[in-house]
Amino acid sequence: MNTFYTFLKKAFASTIVVCSLLLNVNAQLWTTDNVTVTVQATATITVQGDIQNQNGGQFFNSGTIDLSGNWIHNSANNCFSTSAGTVIFNGASQTIGGTNPTTFNNLTLIGTGIKTLNVNTTVGGAYVGPAGILSLGTRNLDLNSKTLTISNSSLSAITRTTGFIISETPAVPGYGNILWNIGANTGAYVYPFGNAVTNNYLPFTLNITTAGVGANGSAMVATYPTNTAATPNNRPLPPPVPSTAAYWGGAENSMNVLDRWWPVTVANYTTNPVSSLTFSYRESEWDATGGSTNIITEANLGAQRHNGVSGWIMPPAGIDNPAANTCTITGVNGYNIAWVLVEKDAPLPVSLLSFNAALNANKQTDLKWEVANEDNVLHYEIEKSSDAKKFTFLQNVTAIGLVNGKTNAYKGLDISPYFGNTYYRLKIVKTWGEISYSPVRVVSLNNSSNISVSIYPNPANSNTTVVLSLLNTSLTLTDFRIEFIDMYGQMVDMAFIKKENLKLNNSVELNLQNIAPGNYVVRITDGVSTLESVKLMVQK
Repeated sequence: MNTFYTFLKKAFASTIVVCSLLLNVNAQLWTTDNVTVTVQATATITVQGDIQNQNGGQFFNSGTIDLSGNWIHNSANNCFSTSAGTVIFNGASQTIGGTNPTTFNNLTLIGTGIKTLNVNTTVGGAYVGPAGILSLGTRNLDLNSKTLTISNSSLSAITRTTGFIISETPAVPGYGNILWNIGANTGAYVYPFGNAVTNNYLPFTLNITTAGVGANGSAMVATYPTNTAATPNNRPLPPPVPSTAAYWGGAENSMNVLDRWWPVTVANYTTNPVSSLTFSYRESEWDATGGSTNIITEANLGAQRHNGVSGWIMPPAGIDNPAANTCTITGVNGYNIAWVLVEKDAPLPVSLLSFNAALNANKQTDLKWEVANEDNVLHYEIEKSSDAKKFTFLQNVTAIGLVNGKTNAYKGLDISPYFGNTYYRLKIVKTWGEISYSPVRVVSLNNSSNISVSIYPNPANSNTTVVLSLLNTSLTLTDFRIEFIDMYGQMVDMAFIKKENLKLNNSVELNLQNIAPGNYVVRITDGVSTLESVKLMVQK
């Protein structure tokens, strides 16, 4: 058969035109060597063997090429130029390979067995406004650590019945990626991944609700399961994820992390699209009875992203659907570079090396933290709470920024911690508006002084009385100050009291006409240290 086409090449000036309705070629290998093959719209070439295209060979396919063997493209072109025909893989286990990538228009998988990429491949066409379709049907396509580019931005550019695409390889030897040229479009883009070992369909859905800015925008996604026998679990990690150390305290946290990763890269947008992401997983990837070492409550899973620069984005978010083995997170506009599902109560670490809160000798709270690889951080906001649920703003601290890999150290001060427990956290604000949070720290301000304080009436109206009682009768009262601290930690009023102005029962009457209704902490201080604090409600 090769001799036959060498003859045709000479006879037709290096051009073969297939214009009949059907041409059957029975050969182990059809080699197109420096020949242009034109398949007209009504024609079908059926090749019972391999096709090898080389030395400048090219196909202009407006019809159909039906192939039972392997596809081998060794020519320095995309093979099909702008032609918009169909190639059908109609054999057993077939491969797409060669020394150069091929750009198919329509690619249809039928026959039997798994079809495998041995080279990066494009489906959808190469012309302006590509519209070709990848039809999986019932067949599986193994990416084999290669990248499959879908150049058609239509939501229906990939179709299937029961077939799926096998990504399933980690960074080494290389992710099996689907790169979809989405552009400035909206809608639900379904990446039809699956696991060939267990035959589970594991689609990843990028549902774009607000289009990105960029006609050439794309989203590249891969997924792979981790080795449950590894110590620790969830290995191998996707670069640049450094570890699965716990957010709370730095201990190993792999038992709270699903045994699957999703590398995601969004590119060529000046403004990223806003979307919801839906992750699919196998039952065994969260459940310890399936062979993992996890201690996960499935319904409490949330999605968390490592941004490849400064660490994990907080907090984990999304809603898990245990019946469907999916987790969906909405309102996403930051994508790169690795996603995982994790117990929301045990998230993975942000870039903080440390964050500590401690009472000093003056009964004020010293807040200190250190940050490594501080890139794209705008500022930190210290927040405080009396119940660890509702946090309020305390202080803003501008970020130093990335300085030759230097570790940056920061300090903050709360002059008025609450009586009892005060909870603190850092709100980390990135330059592009992304927000993450530190772990929560707590300090306790107890009755450790030699003075007890009672206030009546409480709640109070326009005036109230502060009564001071000595616990240690060998001590005497000196001059002191009474401060009113609002719920935001700000001092709104203050009164200096001299001991000669105290009544016989060590009490003093305070006028509250300048105090707005609300909840306050009344702090008694000698001007240096806090002697005691008590809560007060003011009504009008």
